[in-house]
Amino acid sequence: MVSGSFDLGDELRSPEEIFAAQREQLEKAEELQRRIGAVTGSATSDDQRISASFSEANGVEELRLDPRAMRLASEDLAAEIKRVVNAALADAQGQIQDLLNDALGADGQPSAQEIGEQAAELQGSLDELMRDSIRVDGELTGILEQIRKLAGE
Repeated sequence: MVSGSFDLGDELRSPEEIFAAQREQLEKAEELQRRIGAVTGSATSDDQRISASFSEANGVEELRLDPRAMRLASEDLAAEIKRVVNAALADAQGQIQDLLNDALGADGQPSAQEIGEQAAELQGSLDELMRDSIRVDGELTGILEQIRKLAGE
């Protein structure tokens, strides 16, 4: 999962596992950022005489006007250019949203499958923690008995 949310499982994993998981999340975030940076939206007027492309990095990347578009009144030409550029922007934003949905889930939340996987992992970690706690309790009891013997109790 790409989000930076706190994962209770982090408390139960070794520092190496946490570091590896964080590095993997960082790599995924960097890849997502690269893919978002490469997005270019485009749009064309209904009569195919005006086209534009837009990117987050550069804004309007390209604006093409067919010579026949120049026959429009200046106000009409300006309005149509504005509409086409805004449509190119909307196309870029839609592509970015699709990338985010793919990375994070449609609503920005983990999917049910991801939650189930995390729950199973958490249950396994809790079981392991319980076994370790019982083992450590036994070891501490043994150490305490040795200390008592040495102290002459």
